Amino acid sequence: MNAKQRKCDLHLVKLTKVRLQNLARKQSLENLALQFIAANFQLYKDFNLPSHFREKLLQRILQWKCIDPNGNLEHFDKMMQALPKLVGQLTVSVDFTNMFTFCPMENVKSSFIQVCELLAQVAPYIEELLMTSSPKLFIQNLLQPLTKMHKLQKLRLRCCRFDFDGLLELCRALPSLRVLGVNYLSYDFEDSGCGNNLSRALQHLRVLEDDNWHICRLSLFSRVAPQLDYLDVWQRDEDTTLRLQEDEDKMPSQRRKFLCLYYNADHVDGKEELNVKHPFITCLQVYGSFMKKYGVETLNKFSNLKTLVLNSCKLTDVDNLMIVYGQNLRTLHIVDDWEIPMEGLTFGRILDSCPRLEKLCLKNVIIPDEDANPFPELRDFSWEYDGDDVVCVLLRSSILSSPKLARIKLLGKFKVEDLKGVATLIEQKKILRHLQSFHLSLVYTSNPNFNFSHCRAAVDLAKAASAFLPILVDVRLSINDDCYISYEDVAAAITENDPNPNYELEDEALNKMIKEFEIFRGIGFKP
Repeated sequence: MNAKQRKCDLHLVKLTKVRLQNLARKQSLENLALQFIAANFQLYKDFNLPSHFREKLLQRILQWKCIDPNGNLEHFDKMMQALPKLVGQLTVSVDFTNMFTFCPMENVKSSFIQVCELLAQVAPYIEELLMTSSPKLFIQNLLQPLTKMHKLQKLRLRCCRFDFDGLLELCRALPSLRVLGVNYLSYDFEDSGCGNNLSRALQHLRVLEDDNWHICRLSLFSRVAPQLDYLDVWQRDEDTTLRLQEDEDKMPSQRRKFLCLYYNADHVDGKEELNVKHPFITCLQVYGSFMKKYGVETLNKFSNLKTLVLNSCKLTDVDNLMIVYGQNLRTLHIVDDWEIPMEGLTFGRILDSCPRLEKLCLKNVIIPDEDANPFPELRDFSWEYDGDDVVCVLLRSSILSSPKLARIKLLGKFKVEDLKGVATLIEQKKILRHLQSFHLSLVYTSNPNFNFSHCRAAVDLAKAASAFLPILVDVRLSINDDCYISYEDVAAAITENDPNPNYELEDEALNKMIKEFEIFRGIGFKP
């Protein structure tokens, strides 16, 4: 690195430090106290902290995530020791996904059982329990503590394998349960007497997610549990998962807010139109197989639609539905799971049909290089294309010029000059002035030289964003979206994919920036 580059990097580090210090000064005294005590909880564990403060402290600590794939047993043990001091009657929602990234693999099973037993004893009002990663556990290990959580409404255990008996026992014991997510549900289809038992057990459930659905199980569950709003694989995006809004005076179909239409299409019976049968739908998810069988005309009359999720649909059907519902849409997901990505869509066409979009998510959708106006209300933008045969274009689409963008997630193979161009626009204060979160995942290719230049440009973009975007607090890089990691480890991720790299990715300025972000988040506080 030459002297000029070193001087420039030191300037970026200084700008990052000053910017984050200014943001920290604007936080409330309570937030600053939370930040400091969370980072040094061992010093305060015996203090008689107010119950509402302990609950906020719990949620702050559960947000931390370990970037070491082997975990950090010392830090995990400290978190386990802190839990009994923090969990209590005010605890209604916990997500242990990040916490268990600190736990070594061999300790996950016993530790998670211990955590569930603690919740059953001291958190009587727990309503939501999430654990969406880590090794596969069997529900039999967790049934005893889980069945004691009588107010549980949402249980998403992607770490857990269920069998038929375990599912029945859990649902019978928890009549308040509305959302259940599992890793795998095993079932003996030769047991012909299961239908009635299953129907009674699932009568209160509204969402059932499984990572490994089989068409036979889908058909069975859609038949015996017609009240289910969602019956499919795990959703990547929480916005498309049911928001529970119970109205017990109405029939289940009248209460329904979310409707998912897949290939078996059990919702279509020919007796009444879908919008009449389900008049209050606000979120609609449609698979291309449904369109192929029933046609887009069956979906043209919902009056309250705000979220539209289109999975593997033809471009003509996507266009038709955007024209019908676009003026009122706030969220649009377009996903293509086929091997051949969707082509022909443009940001201009999306904007013309959906001018009030606040969230746009694209997966395996190719957008051509074109000029377009920015989206005036867009706050959340996600664009993923995981093939290395297409280069995603960032500049001329102008979508990054949308004035209200707060969160961006990009996955793909990008033009190096585009990444550099975005960094330049950020330095010139022309784009992303309201951005708070920026996640960038690079598709790994077979060309080491491109990987290096690709990564180098992305690291420079991260440094520019860290230094110049006024309210940015979350910058992450990853390779092939295997897992999100702090951007100081992007070089390690590249090296892991290429055991014999012929390039050097060390960046002293980046490491210093990381320390500033850690201080801002409280991890870097020292007593």
